[in-house]
Amino acid sequence: MTECLGYSYRPKHGYFEWTTLSGGVCNELPGGRRPDTSRAGRVDVVVNNAGMLMIGMTEAFAPEQVAQIFDTNAISCLRVNRAALPAMRRQGRGVLVYISSTTAHIFEPFMGPYVASKAAGEPSVLVT
Repeated sequence: MTECLGYSYRPKHGYFEWTTLSGGVCNELPGGRRPDTSRAGRVDVVVNNAGMLMIGMTEAFAPEQVAQIFDTNAISCLRVNRAALPAMRRQGRGVLVYISSTTAHIFEPFMGPYVASKAAGEPSVLVT
């Protein structure tokens, strides 16, 4: 999944409203735009569960395939941060949740590009 979803809580109505941000995690928002907060007024929580898994012998992957895996699993963290953090900083609060994988720490066979991309993505989120 490479869509970027956001939600807002509508306390008056008692439900969460999910919003898909145009462009997804593999693209910057067009024109450097930030998430539209006009309906909810704020960005409280962002969950990044983007992930791409391809299995096979590492040398069999084309460089373009490995780049696509890294783009989704590692660089998307930067894109999500760039989209959400300015609004959260203006508000003085907000929560970013990143879903990673145990394979960033426990290696499994035939998952070289995936393991490397997940291991690359984690520090960029932890040190933000």
